[in-house]
Amino acid sequence: MAGGGGILINPNGITEVKLSWGLVRRSNNQVEMCGLLQGLYIAKGKGVEDLIMLGDSLITIHHMNPNNLPKDNSLAKFI
Repeated sequence: MAGGGGILINPNGITEVKLSWGLVRRSNNQVEMCGLLQGLYIAKGKGVEDLIMLGDSLITIHHMNPNNLPKDNSLAKFI
């Protein structure tokens, strides 16, 4: 069981969006990947053109590089 969340902060340090979701039956890596993509989707919808993503998941950060796409199908489906 896993849950996650994130925030979108503008350049002035003001929180624009807070998101969180409850426990689901996914691995922590799947939830981290889903959270990253959800944050990107929200940022795009708000017209954000320049974005800095911060995280503590080495797997998620590693897979942001197109040359390192996940081999695990349970993670690849989130991309």
